[in-house]
Amino acid sequence: MPGCVAVFRRIPFPATAIAVVDSCILTCPAALIGKWMEQHPSIAANALEVIGTRTEEMLHRLQKFATEQVERRIARALLRLSRQAGRSVASGMEIGFPLSRQDIAEMAGATFYIVSRRLRKWERQNLIVSGRQ
Repeated sequence: MPGCVAVFRRIPFPATAIAVVDSCILTCPAALIGKWMEQHPSIAANALEVIGTRTEEMLHRLQKFATEQVERRIARALLRLSRQAGRSVASGMEIGFPLSRQDIAEMAGATFYIVSRRLRKWERQNLIVSGRQ
């Protein structure tokens, strides 16, 4: 439900989702969702749970942006990705889709150059292995 807040507030979605693998998306008119929520309160309760969970996660990330050193934010972003989308391989966890250093920088609230330097250091220390993407 990437656009749930926009739907419930009846505002344009403020971002564009980009699929990193072949995907299929289901869309539904906002008016229909509102009607379903009136007819089936469990849908509304589920929507509140989703929004509450995402709000809590956003607040935690904001706190970390404000208080944590950049190296730790980069590591957290990579660990979060590996938990959410990684797969176990013999040497550790693999994030099996294209992920640029700019992508990591945006997730960690850092600059491309800081992320590049940190990832190179971690590669020299054999903590991570990266490919072209």
